[in-house]
Amino acid sequence: MLPAKTPDSVAKEIEGKVRRVLAEAAIQERIRLLGIEPAPGMSSEDGAKWIATEHDKWARLIREKGIRAE
Repeated sequence: MLPAKTPDSVAKEIEGKVRRVLAEAAIQERIRLLGIEPAPGMSSEDGAKWIATEHDKWARLIREKGIRAE
């Protein structure tokens, strides 16, 4: 996640660096120990789509079940 007005060139540079780090076996193992499956091949566009899908899925469940914050 980056601020909305981050220039595309900066976002792409950061994305490339994050992908390189996430491709390292030691980093992937640490992430798995947290119960998360690393996705080093996921682009920023893929990530945005995943977040939107998850948001919609959970928002629908919350509405259907009438879940409210206390």
